[in-house]
Amino acid sequence: MVVNKQPMNDTPTVTRAVEQAMAEIKQGFPKDIQVIETFRQNNFIDASIENVLGSLRDGTIIVSVILLLFLMNWRTAVITLSAIPLSLLIGMLILNAFGQGINTMTLGGLAVAIGSVVDDSIVDMENAYRGLRKNQLAGTPEHPFKVVYDTSVEVRVSVIFSTVIIAVVFAPIFSLTGVEGRIFAPMGIAYLVSIFASTFVAMTLSPALCAILLANRALPSDETWVTAFSQRLYRPALNFAIRRAKVTLLVAIASLIASLVIFTNLGRVFLPEFQEPSLVNAMVLYPGASLEATNQAGLAMQDALKDDPRFSSVQLRSGRAPGDADAGGVNLRASGWLLRWRIHKSQYLQFFPAWF
Repeated sequence: MVVNKQPMNDTPTVTRAVEQAMAEIKQGFPKDIQVIETFRQNNFIDASIENVLGSLRDGTIIVSVILLLFLMNWRTAVITLSAIPLSLLIGMLILNAFGQGINTMTLGGLAVAIGSVVDDSIVDMENAYRGLRKNQLAGTPEHPFKVVYDTSVEVRVSVIFSTVIIAVVFAPIFSLTGVEGRIFAPMGIAYLVSIFASTFVAMTLSPALCAILLANRALPSDETWVTAFSQRLYRPALNFAIRRAKVTLLVAIASLIASLVIFTNLGRVFLPEFQEPSLVNAMVLYPGASLEATNQAGLAMQDALKDDPRFSSVQLRSGRAPGDADAGGVNLRASGWLLRWRIHKSQYLQFFPAWF
């Protein structure tokens, strides 16, 4: 039995309703009748959501750990990390307001934006930190709130332009047409909305938190060990690049040429290969073959495959209904094979090499 949902309906909701109905129907079945689920489209949706949520979680953890290592200050960490949940929340509210909704692609756009939404807040916080510390060492210090305001205004144009540049670089994704455009346009919208929301947060919330958490506080100038170690590694490379400018330029040009050569040999498939665990094979007998002959051939195939460890189950079907959009006579045998999850296609191509 195949259950198809109506267009624009929610697949998980329909799946749960069908499974609930089947659970009620099973109670009236004889004991020798078993219901085996061979294909459940909702599994792909659940797996996609789980992967995207995992990426959101892992990205947030990685960004938080890196910031804590480089800042080693809970006040500055709170100022910068607050941009992540607020930017994503504002982005989701804007998407919902314009009817975009939340799906795997919009969540993917938010996951991609995690590393970018903290950039503006870091710039604003670092400049405010520098200004407040310089003000504390001055002979006639100004009011800390004025210093926070001036330092925020000082980097405001740079923050806005950096966001605009990112948007311009990301804009070509909206030129995609067909399936690619329909799939990746929501991701691009979610990404751009999130980074613009992060700019808004950096120009409003970040200065306010700097005034609350950093003003009238003793601000140490000591660098963290991660920053000091990174600078020790960077200084020799910087000095070499300055002293050997021509060599550095030649290496950069050679790398560019090599990347262009590699780019010409890369694949041109935009969407990755879909590793689906189910495989449908069609066996066509001579026209006019009886239903009994088709069933006999299908049962022979089933017996040949039932002990193969690469298959979880084998499902057989003879012909198609006359009203089916893909109708076929009884001489058409369709075999649905549910392979064990994550068996790569190449592993079973060798089983029926002439059919692919």
